[in-house]
Amino acid sequence: MELSTKSERNSCNETGFEKKDYEKKNDKKIALGNASIEQDKKLFIQNYGNRDLSIVRGKGAFVWDSEGREYLDFIQGIAVNALGHCAPPVVEAIQSQAAKLIHVSNLFLQDSQQNLAALLLRYSRCDKVFFCNSGTEANEAAFKFSRKYWVKQGQDCRYKIVSLTESFHGRTYAALAATGQEKLKQGFGPMPEGFIHSPAGDAQALLSLLNSETLEKGGIAAIIFEPVQMEGGIITQSSEMVTVLKEAQSKGCLLIADEIQSGL
Repeated sequence: MELSTKSERNSCNETGFEKKDYEKKNDKKIALGNASIEQDKKLFIQNYGNRDLSIVRGKGAFVWDSEGREYLDFIQGIAVNALGHCAPPVVEAIQSQAAKLIHVSNLFLQDSQQNLAALLLRYSRCDKVFFCNSGTEANEAAFKFSRKYWVKQGQDCRYKIVSLTESFHGRTYAALAATGQEKLKQGFGPMPEGFIHSPAGDAQALLSLLNSETLEKGGIAAIIFEPVQMEGGIITQSSEMVTVLKEAQSKGCLLIADEIQSGL
């Protein structure tokens, strides 16, 4: 876990919780609170590598491990804790909702869901809202919306999705196909077809690609891009790239702005 140590606390009173159940026995077994490295390896597929840090509490931008050490958390749940850990209004809202209703699916009307949708529309340029469970699911839905749009326009041939190299759009198959990092695709067999990659930061290359595919009559359904490519190395799209994207949009191409790691 990539956390930056702010300071090490020597007493449990400073952190507000007791140091207990922490015992180093040997390299093969280190008990961390109620979680242990040995149990982790027995219980879980090790797709996140070796996890040897047990986080037990968080507040704002800081977290504490089971030994009482404090860290400045640069991960924030992989860019999802926009308000930090345990913000009082968030805690209160979760507790209130959990005491009233847990989950009824999208088959029924829900006032809280409609209130959130109204807020999102008020402060964005969007016309409608589609709620889903994860970033990769949001992108999968965007691909389906894009292709369905052109089918309804009578242009079934427009199904290709253009993305940029060094991008990251998710780990489900279509989102992975759109991701511009070959190392993440190794070992998973053929990717779904219909995904094209253009070099990151090269506006002229994207323009040439769009021209070669003849936007007006060609097979491109949409371009997906991250305003800031987070996992690609914090790459901000240049003004030239923005110009090409706007030109593509003016010719009817759909744009998908993947702001999952750089927006809300």
